[in-house]
Amino acid sequence: MELAELSANPLHKVKFLIHVYARDAVPDEILDAARADGAGEVRTFLQVAFPLMRPAVVTVLLLSAVASWNNYFLPLAMLSDNRLFPVTVGLGLGLGLWQGIASANNAGSTSLWSLIIMGALVSVVPLVIAFFTLQRHWRGGLSVGGLR
Repeated sequence: MELAELSANPLHKVKFLIHVYARDAVPDEILDAARADGAGEVRTFLQVAFPLMRPAVVTVLLLSAVASWNNYFLPLAMLSDNRLFPVTVGLGLGLGLWQGIASANNAGSTSLWSLIIMGALVSVVPLVIAFFTLQRHWRGGLSVGGLR
């Protein structure tokens, strides 16, 4: 894999980070002990390696969710129906629309800014809920006591 390809495609970066974390988080001695106990490859992965890699998987999941949630230009370029726009695009396009309506009606723009700020706050709530729901999976040192 070339360096240009690694920097161009963010999925390659995610695969690389998970590979490095898996190599460092799961000691070979624990995997060998699971195999010596008679566990197959699938059972070793699901019951031994995956619980040790859970913080990395949760981190990648949250970073991907935040990147998708905050994506602005791709939906703006790809979608033509205003009803399908995500919240971020709707707030950005709505800002210009609301300012035009406020200037046409000689209304104060302070009420529009409070509406936009409230919309931005509401758009962040799902990400905050996802973070607080998944933060219990960030535990370090699970494998510290597993080796002698």
